Amino acid sequence: MTKKRDLSDVLKEKAAERSEAMEATKARIENAAVTEPEQDEPVSAPVSGTTERRGPGRPQVNPEDPRKAVTINLKASLHKKLKMYAVMNDTTVSALVESWIEEHCSEA
Repeated sequence: MTKKRDLSDVLKEKAAERSEAMEATKARIENAAVTEPEQDEPVSAPVSGTTERRGPGRPQVNPEDPRKAVTINLKASLHKKLKMYAVMNDTTVSALVESWIEEHCSEA
């Protein structure tokens, strides 16, 4: 059975992880060799609508199934429970809602 953790402990752990990751990124940037592109070498830029991950917790962009923003109103207590569950399971509220819909609304 999973042990319940206090939200403040979870948030402290996540903050420490982010801090460590930021320090590691800073160290990589400081130690990275900067090279200039060759005269004839094309410089590539990010392409809009790519299928690469956009950041932590961000889903991949799929041009065949575009994303849609939805606004819902929840009791504050339910919102807190949902956010805590998402944090403790290293996911997002959006991912939780999507998986619930796929599991329970497959006939629609």
